[in-house]
Amino acid sequence: METEYANQSQAVRVTVGIPFYNAESTLLDAIRSVFSQTLPDWEVILIDDGSTDRSLKIAQSISDSRVTVQTSSSNRGLVRSLNEISQMARGEYLARMDADDLMHPQRLERQLQFLDTHPAVQVIGSGVYVIDAAGRPNGIRGERPPDTAPTSVLTRNLIIHPTITGRTAWFRSNPYDASYPRAEDHELWCRTCKQTSFGHIAEPLMLVRNAASGNVRKYAETCRSDRRIFRKYGPAHLGRMRTAALMAGAYAKPLVYSLLTRMSLESRLLGLRNASISKEQMRAANAVLQSIASVDVPRV
Repeated sequence: METEYANQSQAVRVTVGIPFYNAESTLLDAIRSVFSQTLPDWEVILIDDGSTDRSLKIAQSISDSRVTVQTSSSNRGLVRSLNEISQMARGEYLARMDADDLMHPQRLERQLQFLDTHPAVQVIGSGVYVIDAAGRPNGIRGERPPDTAPTSVLTRNLIIHPTITGRTAWFRSNPYDASYPRAEDHELWCRTCKQTSFGHIAEPLMLVRNAASGNVRKYAETCRSDRRIFRKYGPAHLGRMRTAALMAGAYAKPLVYSLLTRMSLESRLLGLRNASISKEQMRAANAVLQSIASVDVPRV
């Protein structure tokens, strides 16, 4: 691991953590959306997970003392990067995002304002605009507040992972578990929901990219991790019979997904997670995209 920009010692309000791997087509715009924020008191930690494309060069080209780049010679996985970010963070708060997503310009201001005025809340999420691979809005998701009952956390998606901002101390006390690849957030919520207060802002404060099609191998890996989560947390919350039903579903889903992929129907399955976007919401999303695109990122 090699540090490209030295961390300054003084604290900042919020750390934005962006792990990336082979994200050369989207990384600069993700960073641009941080520079578009109405809240100026931030730092960015970029962690390269062994990219083989131009991603690292793009990250290293950013010329701003608030940006730190860490590199790895091998692909070690998302969880390692997420946990490293929480240990490196100088901010009182930590904001998560993926390298192919974009922040609404008011994301940090709105989420920190919520956390400042709700001191009992440790983690907050938000709604999202869904954009396609070309960056066009095509859906909306996450407008309803999360159901934090342990049974619901186990069976449903609690928070859209790239939207979360929380207290850095909470992330350090509750690290992600690398033994649940591609479901590390699901396991974290199941592990912490009884003692954590979660908040939610219904408005879309992120633009999250949905690929036109999924990846059968990755989906199967997610289902394997979900089965381990159900096995660990299910009996206490749901009983053995309902846990067995969840396990059976997690075995069946990769088979169904594989079949739909062969029939070129997987995009429809992915689209079921999203609500349709209205004309007014489409205009608002496009205005956000134009605002982000107009921001200059200092580069060497």
